[in-house]
Amino acid sequence: MNNTFYKFCLLICCIGFQFNASGQLIITAVYDGPLPGGTPKGVELFATADIPDLGVYQIKVYYNGNTNSSSNIDLTSGVSLVSGEFYYLTKNLAKFSEFFETSADQQGSVLVNGDDAIELRNNGALIDVLELLVRMEPANHGNI
Repeated sequence: MNNTFYKFCLLICCIGFQFNASGQLIITAVYDGPLPGGTPKGVELFATADIPDLGVYQIKVYYNGNTNSSSNIDLTSGVSLVSGEFYYLTKNLAKFSEFFETSADQQGSVLVNGDDAIELRNNGALIDVLELLVRMEPANHGNI
């Protein structure tokens, strides 16, 4: 993998975020890439302990500050992670591979690019949240 860490640093363009983690799996990054169409887009997860089956986890995405989730993604059942492993969920497997020169773990409807919130749930229970705050709206008078 050539320059993967460098490429990730270029992609993560969050001015501010909220990070509340608890559990064996946490959200460590959200990316909105520089390729046409803003690809690759996705979420990086990290196992803080051994996880025998990712099928108990779900990702919910709330786009543009909405209070109802627009995208609900179940992680792949039957897949396990050992402590210290990363798991990559992306909108487009081919664009992920093109940019990062490695394969993502799962494809899903992850279109993050603005004031979005990403939840990680275990059997429906909220265990981690990442909120992106990346633009100032005049109507907010400069407050995010």
